[in-house]
Amino acid sequence: MLAIVFLVLLAGHLLGDWVAQTDWQATNKAHSWAALTAHVGSYHLVMGTLLLLPVLRTAGQPGRRWRP
Repeated sequence: MLAIVFLVLLAGHLLGDWVAQTDWQATNKAHSWAALTAHVGSYHLVMGTLLLLPVLRTAGQPGRRWRP
């Protein structure tokens, strides 16, 4: 279980930093609060989505509970 969570967090980190991050965010996040805030928001959106996928996958199925 811990290995799966680690891999999901690693994938989220890579996607959040290299796929979801725009050139503007990467260039300006060290000097601009707006760019940093946009980067943190998109990064956490990717992480949250990946961590919630198992829960969201079973949410619409009646009588099923999420189990790790």
